[in-house]
Amino acid sequence: MSAVAVSPHELRLHDEIGRRVAAREAVSRASIAAARAAVFAVALSAWVFASGRLADRGRT
Repeated sequence: MSAVAVSPHELRLHDEIGRRVAAREAVSRASIAAARAAVFAVALSAWVFASGRLADRGRT
């Protein structure tokens, strides 16, 4: 197998692309986590509200 010469510029470019892809993936993971947290908060709020309404119904 023959060795292929890669210029330092190509190596830097490849590293930069790798960093950008990693950053984009991190932002994507963070936004998915934020969306999941928001859905959980809404579901928890709805559950607390519904359980309070049920408790109020039992007191009358």
